[in-house]
Amino acid sequence: MQKTYRYGKYTYKTYMTTEGNGWETGLTHNGKTYFVGNFIHQTEATRWYTTMNREIERFNTKYTHAHTETPTWYLTFIKNHLYTSYYTWLDKLMTQYTRTYVKALNRDVRKYKTLTKTTWTNTTNTTNRTTNRTTNRTTPRTTNRTTTTTCRTV
Repeated sequence: MQKTYRYGKYTYKTYMTTEGNGWETGLTHNGKTYFVGNFIHQTEATRWYTTMNREIERFNTKYTHAHTETPTWYLTFIKNHLYTSYYTWLDKLMTQYTRTYVKALNRDVRKYKTLTKTTWTNTTNTTNRTTNRTTNRTTPRTTNRTTTTTCRTV
């Protein structure tokens, strides 16, 4: 994707391309790159690209071009504004991710704690010898006993 902006004698372009395993958005003027943002997911890159173009349009409306300034100075001014917007946008995105992963971590910690307190029930047959008083014979008597073992890790 590419979008061209022309204001007076200035022409600069925004772009979004694939780079390696991710996506890159940027702002260029006469082959020189003034802003670059890298993303892993296309959806995030597309959302930032849309936000970046909206920010450039708002910036150009608020700060009109003066005839005495150089294009390099004006594009550096836009670059500084874009990086401020970019990092603000990333902070919001990271807060969202952080919240999601903290919830997942807390859920996993609770599950881990319940797993470490697991109780196993073992049923064993034990043989007790009893003496029959009338015959004085010893006979085995089998009983089922339940033994509870608690496993805890330190």
